[in-house]
Order: sequence, then C-alpha cells, then structure tokens
Amino acid sequence: MPLQVIMMSRDTETVQLLKRAMSQAHIRLLVCAEATDCLRALEEERFEAIVVDCSDVQNTYDVLSKVSTSRFWHKQVAIAITDEFVDLRSAFKLGSNLVLYKPLTAEKISRIIHAAEGLMFQERRRHFRCPVNETAWLEVEKGVEVPVTLCELSESGLSVQSQKSIPTGEFRMRFRLPKIEKQLSLRAATVWVTEDGRSGLRIVQINPSQKAIILRWL
Repeated sequence: MPLQVIMMSRDTETVQLLKRAMSQAHIRLLVCAEATDCLRALEEERFEAIVVDCSDVQNTYDVLSKVSTSRFWHKQVAIAITDEFVDLRSAFKLGSNLVLYKPLTAEKISRIIHAAEGLMFQERRRHFRCPVNETAWLEVEKGVEVPVTLCELSESGLSVQSQKSIPTGEFRMRFRLPKIEKQLSLRAATVWVTEDGRSGLRIVQINPSQKAIILRWL
C-alpha cells in the first residue's frame, strides 16, 4: 500500500506540482481546499503526512493548531509550503517538521519528499495493524460488556467489528491474542465508526507490561 499524504492548498499551480512529484514517488495525495475538509479527512482516514500551503494564513493556523494538539495526529509529518520571506517561527511552533520554499521547482519538491519519506515510513510502522480475528469484550457502560470481533491491532490502535455501531467515547476492553495465554486489557477511544459496525479505536491507556506483550506479538 502506498504512503498517503493529505494536502491543503487553493493554489492550482502548487497542487499540480505536488501531484506530479507525489505520483512519481508512488505516494497517494489527497488535496483539500478548505480546513474543514482537511480535518474531516484526517478523522476518517490515516495519512502519514500533511502538507499545508502557508499562503492561506487562517486555514494554515486552523489545521496545524488542531494537528499539533491532537493526541491522534500530532506525530504525523507536517510540511509547510511558504514564501522565503515569511517568518516561519509560528509554523514550527505549531508542529511543522519540514519547510518547502516558493517558488517551487521539481528539484525542491523531490528533495523534500526524499527527506520526508523516512519519517513517513517510521510513522506507518508505528500504526501498522496486524490481522487478529479474535473475540474481545468492550465495556460500553459500567458493568456492561458486549462482544466484538477484534479485527486488527497495532502499537497505537485497533479495529473491531460489532453487530451494532459502538458509541463514541472511551472504553475498557479485554481480549486474548493467538498463542498468548494472558488476557490483555486496555482503554481505547473511538476514532471512526462505519454504518456496518466497523470501528477504529485509539489506545489511550495500557499497562507497560501488557504493551510489551503486544509489541512482541506484533
């Protein structure tokens, strides 16, 4: 599966240059013109990096501030596109890792992609999800557990399948992994839910010894 990058820009020329370079690097690029669309896409899908065009000051601030303060997105690679004379301190303060200066050229873009790829693959490994297909128990309210199928598991999150869509919020969850005798438990928060009962959750609390078991199993 190719790396996935989301970009926020209204500049047609900038978008076309980035699309061409990303395609050559076999990276999937999703382009959004508005901050609301960008943030919605980040809620619904996993991206290894985000590119923001700083010429749109308000949209840039809205997106980078949300990304930098979110426990779900703050470790993503963030690339700021800006004019050379712009003060970059605010962009770096909000969490940009790399800066791409205008005027853009194919060579500049190629260099920044090369620099970002290592960080993006590192981010992907952190979120790699291994197929599981085991029964798990989700505590939807105090003392009330419902069975779900644990479909995938990673260091930082998991996905489950249930008969009905689970509510949003944080839940205690317990399960066993193949070839692991010890039952594991953790707290997870809903990130996304589909109409057919599939849900993605982010691990928000887990005992270090149990996390070590998961890492060894993965």
